[in-house]
Amino acid sequence: MTRGLLASEGVKVSEKKVAKALQAVCLAYHQARTNKTHRSINPVPYSAIYFGQKLHIDQNEKLVMFGVTHICAVDGYSGKGIPNELQRSSRTVKLPEGIIPECEAAVAEFTSSGGHLTISSAFGNDPLANREDLLDERNQQFRQQFPDYSPVFHAISNGNCGPLAECIKLYICLTERLSALL
Repeated sequence: MTRGLLASEGVKVSEKKVAKALQAVCLAYHQARTNKTHRSINPVPYSAIYFGQKLHIDQNEKLVMFGVTHICAVDGYSGKGIPNELQRSSRTVKLPEGIIPECEAAVAEFTSSGGHLTISSAFGNDPLANREDLLDERNQQFRQQFPDYSPVFHAISNGNCGPLAECIKLYICLTERLSALL
């Protein structure tokens, strides 16, 4: 701050010179400021002496574009995530009836608030549409490459569309390869 004030008045001086001058003018202030800086660089470790004494609560909004917000509380004593531990034991959490609107109600609410949706969109014709055997073959080969969509969804939610592009390219490639059999 002092250096900025001096610079605004046309005086150019190094930080070291300002620090030495402040130390000479008020040693007690300089020592207190040094101590505060030292604590910021080497903070006192976080500690709790019993379970539940301190909880660290964190909110993750990476999926907010999909209407999902994850809130996690971590116990300061054990270091265990409270909601995550509960979720692991039950695998799924059943939401109360009516908390998520039905599709039609959600669409009506969104459009009534000024939103716009493309309800139906035809995007070309699937050349394999009339061949159940080839559709099954395409789906089987696709599932061999992508047995789980979780990594793709995780990547998308973190702004990485690369895995989704790979999925689309593979699907197109499989469709073209199997279409050649027609």
